[in-house]
Amino acid sequence: MVARRPFPPRKRFRLRRLQRLLFGAAPARAGARRTRLAKADSGLTKETTPVAPASPRKDGIEKVQEHVKVQLEKSYKNFQASRGAGDLQQFDARTAVKRVVPRYARINGLVPGVTWGEVQRQLQRTGHTFWRPSLSEKRQAVRRPEGLEGSVPAGKKIYYRDVHLPDVLVFRPMGQSCVDDVNLFDEGALVFQQKASMFPALALEPAPGAQVIDACAAPGSKTSQMAAMMKNEGTIFAFDRDGRRLRTMMNLLKQRHVTCVEACEKDFLQSSPEDARYRNVTHFLLDPSCSSSGMTAQPISDDLAVKQLAENQKKVILHAMRFPACERIAYSTCSIYEEENEKVVQHVLQDQLGAHFELEATLPWWPRRGSPKFEEVASRCVRSSWEDQTIGFFCALFVKEEPSVRDRVTGRPRQAVFTAGQAVLVVGGPEWRGGALLEGH
Repeated sequence: MVARRPFPPRKRFRLRRLQRLLFGAAPARAGARRTRLAKADSGLTKETTPVAPASPRKDGIEKVQEHVKVQLEKSYKNFQASRGAGDLQQFDARTAVKRVVPRYARINGLVPGVTWGEVQRQLQRTGHTFWRPSLSEKRQAVRRPEGLEGSVPAGKKIYYRDVHLPDVLVFRPMGQSCVDDVNLFDEGALVFQQKASMFPALALEPAPGAQVIDACAAPGSKTSQMAAMMKNEGTIFAFDRDGRRLRTMMNLLKQRHVTCVEACEKDFLQSSPEDARYRNVTHFLLDPSCSSSGMTAQPISDDLAVKQLAENQKKVILHAMRFPACERIAYSTCSIYEEENEKVVQHVLQDQLGAHFELEATLPWWPRRGSPKFEEVASRCVRSSWEDQTIGFFCALFVKEEPSVRDRVTGRPRQAVFTAGQAVLVVGGPEWRGGALLEGH
């Protein structure tokens, strides 16, 4: 039998000190038998024994709170010293954005017994009020990227269903909402995820049983969203080169009842398309590192740094296109820079590997499209901005052409160039623009 290890003296001292602060001279319950024995040994009588208060002392609690406050301030100063001013400014800039845009919570269908009705009942128990807009308000809001924002009544515990994504609940921004007492988040039944961040998985549409690669998976919001869409059937290979972030993600996925994810601690660019494990992967979700210009007030803005990020983004897309069974690729960034968005898409379509793929219209129901400067791809891409009550985001969907779709003259795969929602046949590269309009593209 292994002997029970006692508390170290320092921990026992801290425990006794905390008990004295909270309960006075002695705890009201713990140690009652030892107190009686001590009285008998010392000869104290009932009349001379001081009585411990029955309830915690107010001044004791205030002392503990003050002590905690001092410790937090000390920890924050240590954090400042270890991370540097630049990281703290970035942290404050991200927090500033979170205090502007609403908080979105996705209902996680993987948790047993979770339905819209059950979520509504539990939120009602915690004092939250569900706001129902009128039918005319819904009809007007669905045509606007910002949705219902502007019509929502005031209140920290007001929530409503998103007009574009019915399985998503909308709460007030951070600091203006109160969800600390909602156990649904701790149980994984509700998952905080920005609205625009849900676009890539919705565009990719992985069906139950699909084989998927999430090339830059951590922190795992999109991964768990795809697992819910797949109903935990199939496999998601989640790549991330940071082992610590990957382990944290797997713990979160476990909390969210995700069982179909296989963690891969490596850079996606180092994976081999010839690996037998990935020979049946048809769907790729690519959300590589970017400038974060859509979700922070202080993004990466150096021209050289943005150019390097764009080069890496092109490599990631083209690498996914090398996998033999690749059919669909959802590419996204939380950036508003054209260099990382439309220009990357144009470059990929002009590449030899990209010639086998078409740029499909992404989420046609979303009003805001790509930058109008890029007529060839703008109408097929999706953008969002802070004006849409979510983070700045970009998403594009590449779909592999059918092998039979080839030019009748040359026998080579045709390349579609999109202008104002139509497709013009391009044979032999960008210098040749003869041919007719293709119906249905």
